[in-house]
Amino acid sequence: MIESPLKISGQARGTWFFEGDFPIVLKDPRGCVIAKWYASARGEWTTERFVPLTATLEFKAPAAGSRGVPELKKDNPSDRREFDDAVRVPIFFS
Repeated sequence: MIESPLKISGQARGTWFFEGDFPIVLKDPRGCVIAKWYASARGEWTTERFVPLTATLEFKAPAAGSRGVPELKKDNPSDRREFDDAVRVPIFFS
């Protein structure tokens, strides 16, 4: 169960970051984007090792109990599809 503001912390490989950030989008039950922001590295990101990160997303929540999906996207400044990657985690809105 999540609510606004959603605070995200964890670790990601440095290869996911570009200039110290990577995008995060939050989608509602219909797949519409309701929030968009960036995860920021909290350390040296020019590495293949794991780097601490934080992000905060503010949004207007859909109906309580409805499902959503935060999508953490590997930053891909080359726009080459073979370098795209994302992690999606099903959630419920409180």
